[in-house]
Amino acid sequence: MDHAHVLLGNLAAAESDLAALRHGERGTIRVAAFASAARTIIPSLWPEPGVAPAPEEPAVFLVEHEPPAAETALGRREVDIAVTHSYSLLPRPVPAGCEETSLFDEPVHLVLHPADASDYRLAPGSQADLRQFADAPWLLPGPETACHEMTQRACGAAGFVPRAAAVAGDFAVLTALVARRAGVALIPHMALPAPGPNLSIHTLRVPVHRSVNALHRSGTGRQPGIRHVLERLTAPLDG
Repeated sequence: MDHAHVLLGNLAAAESDLAALRHGERGTIRVAAFASAARTIIPSLWPEPGVAPAPEEPAVFLVEHEPPAAETALGRREVDIAVTHSYSLLPRPVPAGCEETSLFDEPVHLVLHPADASDYRLAPGSQADLRQFADAPWLLPGPETACHEMTQRACGAAGFVPRAAAVAGDFAVLTALVARRAGVALIPHMALPAPGPNLSIHTLRVPVHRSVNALHRSGTGRQPGIRHVLERLTAPLDG
């Protein structure tokens, strides 16, 4: 797509936003986000129940997408903002024609059943050395995801290939299996469930983190609705 078409598209979007404001209407910002972000940070874009939105506050439309699909939707102009992630072991380049706003970094944890933690002499809250778990059964994210590759690389850096006991695309499935003592898993902090008696959660001696970012098409960040959503997404970092 050439620069002229990009500029025309941006101008049309801005004119649409201004027209909506002149008529007292709220524009809509379409956001794509991966599952754990859609569950934890995206709901804050809606007003508190019973609180009327400010006139300048856009409506939000959410679609759940993993990062590759979110980037594709952004490139196709199906969404205005894509909330994506990348791992320290598996960085992702910023797509051509896009700008990136860093939201936050979160640690990746080793999660296992407390009885297994005891067997490995891993005290509650202590750091885990993945080299201890070369012979453990592993609960792996779906093979089509960056989360799967992150686990493979983290274990590879510790000197072994993880032996899969289960493969699932949903971290909630993996944690449910951990609670049944089916194996161990690497899970980003934001994807963890509420603490419970059947989970032992540990930071890694060799840290791995996941960076969460917001992408938008180049030149659109000054549009009022997109700017408002980006400011809301980055607001927690200010505190």
